[in-house]
Amino acid sequence: MTGDVNAMPFHLARKKVPFWDGDSGEYVEPTQENALKFERFIFDVLPLCERWCAVATSRREEFSPLKNATGPDSPAVVKQAISDLAADWLTKAGAVVAPGVTVEVSALAALEPGDIKIAPGTRIEQNTLMS
Repeated sequence: MTGDVNAMPFHLARKKVPFWDGDSGEYVEPTQENALKFERFIFDVLPLCERWCAVATSRREEFSPLKNATGPDSPAVVKQAISDLAADWLTKAGAVVAPGVTVEVSALAALEPGDIKIAPGTRIEQNTLMS
């Protein structure tokens, strides 16, 4: 990198942050923004680099943001995206993955669909980690 990392901009995000009320002792879920969050993003470093490139890819296969504790972009959504991708890989390799089953393919087992080694017709009917 050629630039000063401290020169990267901050982006302001207004957030609803739950808190304990010091007077009443009650837990409060705010209905409007009550906090400021200063963020930096990966793309902020691009102007500081000598060279960089962008690559187009399938969002479903390569990206699932994790930004929230619940709801959209939450750990549950990311976990489901990982499981869906693994189920696709296993199905392409000839396995039959039961609906609703959570599956994960470790990088120790495969880095891409063609690396999957499984007997055609193998049924996966319970949560499975392939490692």
